[in-house]
Amino acid sequence: PLLDGRKMLAHRRQHGLLPTFEPPDMVIFCYHRPLLSHFRWRSKRVQGFFGESCLLKKRGPWGRSALVGNFGVGAPTLAVLLEEWAAFGVKRFVTVGMAGTIQPHLQAGDVMFCQRALRDEGTSHHYDATAARYAEATAVFTQQFIQKWPHPHHVGASWTTDAPYRETRPEVDAYAAEGILTVEMEAAALFTVGNYLGVETAAILVIGDHVTPTGWTFDFDHKLVDKRLRQVIDFLCTDGNK
Repeated sequence: PLLDGRKMLAHRRQHGLLPTFEPPDMVIFCYHRPLLSHFRWRSKRVQGFFGESCLLKKRGPWGRSALVGNFGVGAPTLAVLLEEWAAFGVKRFVTVGMAGTIQPHLQAGDVMFCQRALRDEGTSHHYDATAARYAEATAVFTQQFIQKWPHPHHVGASWTTDAPYRETRPEVDAYAAEGILTVEMEAAALFTVGNYLGVETAAILVIGDHVTPTGWTFDFDHKLVDKRLRQVIDFLCTDGNK
């Protein structure tokens, strides 16, 4: 590539746009705006990266973490951030966000650990041009979270798409029959770009709505979903046994 994360960071350093601080052990990408507010008083805002980046003051069960949010949604932006933070020296990445479910037995507020993601977006294909249908999370890294998470949960596959308004009835039918649990916009890119860069990746999803062959249901309990998202962030950043 003519431009990558390393070259972009070198440019920012040259122009004094990248502060000096030790790379965190893990970066957590979060799309839900209140999650950053939840930890703002326990973190330090750092500059130099797209969106808002907060470096936590205390180490968690997986080392010192940074929360990165307010950068929008979707695979392309996530790939840019992943490239830049990896170039900065980070080796572990987790995405925490809401997802729709295409299975009737999952409910709003359920937590799902994503092991692999169907590559129905564009970004991953720029990093891996093979015909592989799925992108894989880092198995050992993901399993560490699954083993320590003390609450009910699901483990399985997600469908990553760039076009949430083009989720069709035939697709939902086919992917649900295949056993896919959720639909979201970033996991396949996270896993593929992470594999390309040689870093560890995991995705923890909280169910926020239902997408079924008969339609879309968005009448979920907002307070419950917010609570679950904060619970996941607390789990990653403070005490892995909570």
